[in-house]
Amino acid sequence: SKVAGWELPELSAISETPLVYEGAAVAQSGFYDYLGVRLTTGGVFDHLHGMQGTPLAEAEAALGRLLRPTRGYRFVDDVDRVAFAAALLTPFVRKALPTAPCFGITSPSYGSGKTMLAELVAMIATGSLVPPQDWPRAAEEQRKTLLSVLLRASDIALLDNVKGELHSSALASALTSPSFQDRLLGESRMVTAPVTQTFLVTGDSPVVGRDLVRRTVGIRIDPKVEAPE
Repeated sequence: SKVAGWELPELSAISETPLVYEGAAVAQSGFYDYLGVRLTTGGVFDHLHGMQGTPLAEAEAALGRLLRPTRGYRFVDDVDRVAFAAALLTPFVRKALPTAPCFGITSPSYGSGKTMLAELVAMIATGSLVPPQDWPRAAEEQRKTLLSVLLRASDIALLDNVKGELHSSALASALTSPSFQDRLLGESRMVTAPVTQTFLVTGDSPVVGRDLVRRTVGIRIDPKVEAPE
């Protein structure tokens, strides 16, 4: 893009997480213009840079280690366990994808660990917790909240404890587009934010609205006890 006559490369995201692009690991700190990403890993993952392919047996063993922290959880079935594995891996490829679905972690009861599962995704992908974001019901407030989340430019976005129906034309638009535009809070100018986050949603058996049902991967857990805490 041009700024005051300067030809500057487009920066869409800054990430501390190694990426996967076209089957190879991108792990060294630096700016990758073909992704529009500035990677700041501090040299921790340099040994992974350029690594390609893994034998199936090694990949299966690695997946088992990745899911080991979830051994105390009761996923409803294997589909939900696989969906959670997809949520764990998505942040590592998200910057190379134009769009990605959100992951909805649900349970029929309070205190079953939905938020902790979402935090586990953030800890594995980034090494830190992600601040949960309340999701308003009014459409106008949803647009404001979504823009503020996107401008935060974190690797993970957590919409926590959604109640009732998860319905949002703004979120549906963001999940199917590489960018989102809305008016900046308190100002009249429009702002365009890149959509590079992995979205996680938690709730007690929320109903996913028609505008989001094809954009959401469900992850169901059910401790099957009266007081899971």
